[in-house]
Amino acid sequence: MSYLSRVLAVATASASLAAAAATFTVTFPEVNGAVNSSGFPLPAVTASTVTLPIPAGQVVTGATASGFWGSTAFAGSTAGVDVLVDGVRVAQCVKPDAGCYGAGSGQRPWTYAYSAAQLGTLADGSATLTYVQTSESTVRLGTTTLTITTTDAVVPTLSEAALLALSLLVGLAAFATLR
Repeated sequence: MSYLSRVLAVATASASLAAAAATFTVTFPEVNGAVNSSGFPLPAVTASTVTLPIPAGQVVTGATASGFWGSTAFAGSTAGVDVLVDGVRVAQCVKPDAGCYGAGSGQRPWTYAYSAAQLGTLADGSATLTYVQTSESTVRLGTTTLTITTTDAVVPTLSEAALLALSLLVGLAAFATLR
């Protein structure tokens, strides 16, 4: 086997370490909370917990939460509210924001992209939706969706990394010799 074929074989083996990705979606049900008129902010209310089907050997590499202000039964508005998934605030309606609070025309969408630092909150295999009511009236949330992307947690072994480094050094040495 020539030197060039060996370098190509090592490069091909290294490329095989590339991670495979998967994407899945879980859904939290709608919320139609109780009528409240004072004492804000109220204590957090757990709305629902869902199982996250993270494939074995994979890690969470991206996540987006999305939902609607107003439920299908009462689409026009919600009370002031902070919406959290596993403790990360993914949405906030502040009175009197017309985008979520007060009479409106149907459900109004919201979306949140998780930062890299927040992805670890989703690694335990479940997610809990909670909300904190911050103004009078009733919390009304449409279906909330959590979309998660995962990637293989493959980490090259020391021998693979050493072989790759050695092949790169030999390749550089051969290139320098040819010059």
